[in-house]
Amino acid sequence: MTNERNNTEFGPIPAKYLAIYVVMYRKQRGWTQEILAEITKLNVRTIQRIEKGEGASPDARRALAVAFELEDIDVFNRPFQHPDEEALREEYERITKDTVTLALKKVTDGRHLREMTESSQGYQFESGEGLSTDAQHCFAELQDYLQDYRWIYEEYTAVQKLTVNTELQDMLDRLEREGASLGIAVGRLKKGENEDPFFKSVNYYFVAADESFPKAIRLNKSVNLGM
Repeated sequence: MTNERNNTEFGPIPAKYLAIYVVMYRKQRGWTQEILAEITKLNVRTIQRIEKGEGASPDARRALAVAFELEDIDVFNRPFQHPDEEALREEYERITKDTVTLALKKVTDGRHLREMTESSQGYQFESGEGLSTDAQHCFAELQDYLQDYRWIYEEYTAVQKLTVNTELQDMLDRLEREGASLGIAVGRLKKGENEDPFFKSVNYYFVAADESFPKAIRLNKSVNLGM
């Protein structure tokens, strides 16, 4: 094998491949370029140049690896065998085809959270990285509370629901004090046979640190998800 071929296959990742990785990892997480810039402490124009294949400094590559929570923060700087470009693009297309991006809206009002919980027919809970221990504990309490409430909310009187509003507000305020926020993405889950499908409204509850709170989340499709 010639030195030229060695450099091509095992040199640090070229700018065009880095661009594909960055776009793919960013969209997997439902991040905008602005969110990625904030997390990496790079400016938006730098992110745009990287995604155009114009290259990045070693420090910028490390910042990207940290943002994407890769085990080796120098993975984009170290020599490694690059996958085929076509394979990368196929993987990106697969992710785009098999997943759906839903807008994630912050919820700061206890009454609003209660009403959204009552209107859903399904749910999923997930948390981001970087939460404090107290924030994780609060989110676990919130999960248990909302799951229990969904089963019995029809038995609550209007006065009892005022208490629910207050208790949910207290939990949202606790998250805020810990530098975290709750967001909800609303999707539509297709169930049943293709010939006779029915749809369920699903709430996706997501808690993340304010500094890395995404504007959208990307989820695997279960036949069909939509707003």
